[in-house]
Amino acid sequence: MCLEKLFGSREGEIAAKAEAGIDINKQTSDALSDFRPEDFDVVISLC
Repeated sequence: MCLEKLFGSREGEIAAKAEAGIDINKQTSDALSDFRPEDFDVVISLC
């Protein structure tokens, strides 16, 4: 199933956060593989 159907669209996330006074327009989701493991002691992943 499409994640947008489960959790809503990116626009919905932006609107919900904006109502709370939080601007997430420039935030991105990056794959853990984009980071070097040796740069971190702990990784917390929410999905």
